[in-house]
Amino acid sequence: MNLKSLISSVGVLFRTSLVLKVGQLGYIALMARLLTPEDFGVFAVIASSVMLGGSLITVGLVPSIIQRKSINYKHIESAVFFSLLISLLLLSFFFVGSIYIENYFSQKGLSNLLSIAGTVFPILAVSEIYTGILSRHKQFGDIAQVEIISTVFGSWAVSITLVLMGFGVWGLLYGLLAKELVKLIANLFKSGFLFFPNWHFSYAKELFSFSFIVAFNRLCSQGAREVDVYVIGPVVGPDGLGLYSRAKTLARLGSDMIGKSIQTVMFPAFSKIQNSEEKIQKGYAYTIRLSSAIAAFITGGIALLAEPFILFFLGDQWGGAAPVLQAFSVLVYARIIFMNSHSLVLGLGKKVSVAIYSFLLLIVSTACVFYYKDLSISLIALYLSLSVLGMSVGYFLYSIYLSGISLTRAFLDVLEPLFIVMMTFTAVDVLVLSELHLGSVLNLSVGLLSYLFVLLFCAYLVSLVRRDGVFSLIFDAIHKVLVKK
Repeated sequence: MNLKSLISSVGVLFRTSLVLKVGQLGYIALMARLLTPEDFGVFAVIASSVMLGGSLITVGLVPSIIQRKSINYKHIESAVFFSLLISLLLLSFFFVGSIYIENYFSQKGLSNLLSIAGTVFPILAVSEIYTGILSRHKQFGDIAQVEIISTVFGSWAVSITLVLMGFGVWGLLYGLLAKELVKLIANLFKSGFLFFPNWHFSYAKELFSFSFIVAFNRLCSQGAREVDVYVIGPVVGPDGLGLYSRAKTLARLGSDMIGKSIQTVMFPAFSKIQNSEEKIQKGYAYTIRLSSAIAAFITGGIALLAEPFILFFLGDQWGGAAPVLQAFSVLVYARIIFMNSHSLVLGLGKKVSVAIYSFLLLIVSTACVFYYKDLSISLIALYLSLSVLGMSVGYFLYSIYLSGISLTRAFLDVLEPLFIVMMTFTAVDVLVLSELHLGSVLNLSVGLLSYLFVLLFCAYLVSLVRRDGVFSLIFDAIHKVLVKK
């Protein structure tokens, strides 16, 4: 995959993700006015449990399907067989263990919801295999279409209808099930093949040589993302957990919009070009630059506009989520850095390194949440975000070492947009929110400096098109003026 096709693929998924995230904002706003924080606190436990179980379903077989140089139908049949087996075990665990989870969170009726939620696992087991096949063949446009169809006609349509009919949190649950079912049907249609579960030992062994450690990585990584729900849930209760989870969901919209789009493309791309150092350096350098610019803009926007955004879109009852969302703005930047690094490291086949990092991230996240669980939910969010950021920077340094990119250049690409965007948002805050009276010399100086940062940000947007550094762009402009004189 050359750089041009790489940019095109990222662009397709990013545009799809942008449309979905904008639509999801409207969906979240509507649900927030129809349901209470307590309802979302209950659903947060269900969603976290499903995602944690979902990380085990394919036992890492999907990355194996994507990365292997050659596969045939026997590999796929073996993967479907084993994934369905794991999904049935998870379904049994949810049915038996749901009552214990209900008692742990002290949420009456939670066991019934979890028992029904477990039925999603057999659907996920097959659907993820087909998504892996589409990704292997670089059918990213099809993946984007499947995501749109399943979200709009599955999750949103079913959830909104049932909630309006008075089903409450059950509407959210059935929307989750509907989305995965529609996704499975769409994946089957897009792939054009129907694979039945069958066990081929020698072919399964080839997949498992890579998959088990990837499965361990997925479990640790997902555990790090969901551990806060299980630790603070019993402490803050369903109301507090609802505020916390909504803020976290909104922050994830920002990180997933660009991070997952790039990760979906970059992992199979790096797997294909892992023997070409020049292509890896060129592709990874562009990925860092593009994602860092967008991540910085999203992070700055969340930090500045969290409170008015929450009050306007979600309503007054969700005002307590605003400081939590501001704290999670750090997490947005950290997760996008992580997704970039993870795509490269996993694409180059460094499975042990990936597993070690994910395990350390789980340990650090768990320790952080346990230590600060008695603080306010906004402080818990802040300390958790900072701990994830620290781990992500370490992972980023390792990915730079593997790629062979200049460390100085890479850090400039990451920090340059963050500095400029944050200064720009600070300028907007000073100019618009502080209502400056430009009569004094001091205020005039601050105002002019603020406008300078706004102009600098505009120059940075131009530099993105040219793929040069913003400071290089400015120096080039000065040089041209001096030469003409």
